[in-house]
Amino acid sequence: MRRTRPGEDAIDILRLISPLRYDVMIRAQFLAELRNRKVSEPPTELPDFALDHPYFTWFKHVESARFFPKLLDDPDHLLERYRARVSRAVATLRSFESVGFDPRHPVTMSETPGGAVTDSGTAVSNTLHIRDGCHRLALLLINGLRVEPEMYRSGLRRGPVLDNTALLLRHMDIPDDDYARFLSRGFSPREYSSVSDLRDMVAGETPERLTEFNEIVGAHNRARYSAR
Repeated sequence: MRRTRPGEDAIDILRLISPLRYDVMIRAQFLAELRNRKVSEPPTELPDFALDHPYFTWFKHVESARFFPKLLDDPDHLLERYRARVSRAVATLRSFESVGFDPRHPVTMSETPGGAVTDSGTAVSNTLHIRDGCHRLALLLINGLRVEPEMYRSGLRRGPVLDNTALLLRHMDIPDDDYARFLSRGFSPREYSSVSDLRDMVAGETPERLTEFNEIVGAHNRARYSAR
């Protein structure tokens, strides 16, 4: 994606990230923890919770595995890069707290007008997908804000859309009720705490999306909730 244009409409972040980008939720949780614990910038060492947090799972099995796979064979270098990633997260948090969202650095989105196929092999009807700027999205999310038009740019995407939720779920467990609430935002204006109840709603109210729903929960290792 090379050419981009300014955003046109405000975007609900939870609808944007569901069902493919649970990693944004993890970043939001981590940034909220950094804020609550008042971690200083720059941190002199890793915060005591950083290696046990799902943020490290994301960094190792999504960020590194996708873009820097050689790090997985070098634990010391991986940890060094993780320390740097945490330091940047703290700096981004402190900047946001000081000046808010800086529109000079917009989030970038990919457009797939006819829907898309993900790298986990599922067809999705979502037409707008995150390309870059997830930590800034996470900060907007934990502050109860939307993505306003001046905060993002978008352009056409070629190739598969990333399903980071599927990749994460190979390495961590998300409780069924949390997963259902996250998945709800991609399929319903209402929130469900049961995947089965959500599936029943899709089957009854938007049956044209039932195949998409079943494929997604299957790709996310929730096959027990797909077609029955």
